[in-house]
Amino acid sequence: MYLTTNTGAAFSLGAGNGYLMTSLATLVTLFLVAWMLRREAELVSNLERTGLGLLFGGACGNLFDRFTQGRVTDFLDFTFMDFPIFNTADMFIDVGIALILLSMLLERKASKQKGQSIQTESIQTESIQSESMQTANIHTEKIPAEQIQKEVNLSGNE
Repeated sequence: MYLTTNTGAAFSLGAGNGYLMTSLATLVTLFLVAWMLRREAELVSNLERTGLGLLFGGACGNLFDRFTQGRVTDFLDFTFMDFPIFNTADMFIDVGIALILLSMLLERKASKQKGQSIQTESIQTESIQSESMQTANIHTEKIPAEQIQKEVNLSGNE
């Protein structure tokens, strides 16, 4: 492990512009909070809630570093492969985004299946209603009002 600091964004983009990156990170975090509140108002899955929590936690962790130190502290450097140095907040952000995307893909797949199921049920219901109407028409017959009156009078005399 190596202790490294980063005043820029991911992959040291914007390095040397600490104030600009802190301002941008603050705006992105506020946007994230607004987006989370809007998504939470809808029915979201626990998988998406977990992803949102990880994403928000990682963003707040990096933002805390920026406000207190003016930079983000990166310390995970794997020498056995060529990969940028990062921190746990970065991992939370990446895993959170992956979980949110996975949740949205699963939600889209489920809504497509549900839409096909509802369409099939609707067709079946219409078919059953049509058959019921035809059956009802076969078994009904018109009885003159005079005959009904006679039957009512006869049953009243008994």
